[in-house]
Amino acid sequence: LITFAGALVQTCAGLPLFMALQADPHSVTNLFVTYAVGYALIASCFTTIFMYCAELFPTAVRNLGVGVSFNVGFGFCGGFAPLVAEAALEWSPYGPGLLLSSAGAVTCVAMLASVGLQRAGKVRLAHIRPRPYFGTWADGEDFQNGSDIK
Repeated sequence: LITFAGALVQTCAGLPLFMALQADPHSVTNLFVTYAVGYALIASCFTTIFMYCAELFPTAVRNLGVGVSFNVGFGFCGGFAPLVAEAALEWSPYGPGLLLSSAGAVTCVAMLASVGLQRAGKVRLAHIRPRPYFGTWADGEDFQNGSDIK
């Protein structure tokens, strides 16, 4: 839920924060508020993405699965992000903000689709607990006995 909330905040706040930054880019106060408060708040919500990703893979391949998927995604998206953001300025002065909001929307759609596919029985999202982060601790396993708490 934290990752979904962060993606939702990024979708709603990405463009307005960039517009605020573009309004007065030389103001130290504006820079502090947009970067230190706005973007830091968005980034702090994405710290749980690693827990979400770790549960996508069974224990036997978890290290390889998370490592490869995260680094390929980070290298591809993070590597081309400055180029795409610079190109986005050509078609709109708020292009990078639109891209940031779009990235949040893609994350929201991907998370909703993955949960929908799990509920339909098409994919298994969690390899540690029956439901990934949407239930309570009572939905998890009794790790001392190795059985379900239910």
